[in-house]
Amino acid sequence: MLRDINKNLRFPPQLQKDGRVFVRFTIDATGQVRNPTVEQGLQPDADSAAVRAVGLLGRFTPALDPRGRPMAVKQTIPVAFIYDGEDRPKKRVH
Repeated sequence: MLRDINKNLRFPPQLQKDGRVFVRFTIDATGQVRNPTVEQGLQPDADSAAVRAVGLLGRFTPALDPRGRPMAVKQTIPVAFIYDGEDRPKKRVH
């Protein structure tokens, strides 16, 4: 999951500082990512980039309730943007 987010994440060109965006989302009973939203933001461009990357995640194996039935689960992921000078912006998911 983290590798896919990093692959889909685009570093905003206007962002010239380090920081994290916490993205909250639900993995529904079918394994789809639903409703990615910013729980704690950094800057509007970074927030949008993080939400977009999480929204592009593929299908997961859904969690199971005690009776073995698929159920929805909420997750929060911190997406770190690391500005390493003018020519080397980086991004990372922790």
